[in-house]
Amino acid sequence: MFTWKHFRLKTATLGIDSTAEKAKAVAVPAGSPIEVLGCSKDDDSLVNVRWQGKILTMFVLDLEQRGEEIHPDRRILQIRRDGESTSV
Repeated sequence: MFTWKHFRLKTATLGIDSTAEKAKAVAVPAGSPIEVLGCSKDDDSLVNVRWQGKILTMFVLDLEQRGEEIHPDRRILQIRRDGESTSV
């Protein structure tokens, strides 16, 4: 589904931070990149995401309606014939 995909939010969206003693709502601003870690154990309409190092829970519907999939920059290594690696 969305696991390990990256999204950028087009509009501000709420996430739930349940890592603390008491769960709290967190406003994730528009333009924020997030990484989907997987479905929530509690409900398949929820996903766990990483945003600025924090683990939040968001609705799948919010990602579908308010997010756009992005492809994070990745370094591609090319192996030259002489065995040296160079990044492209």
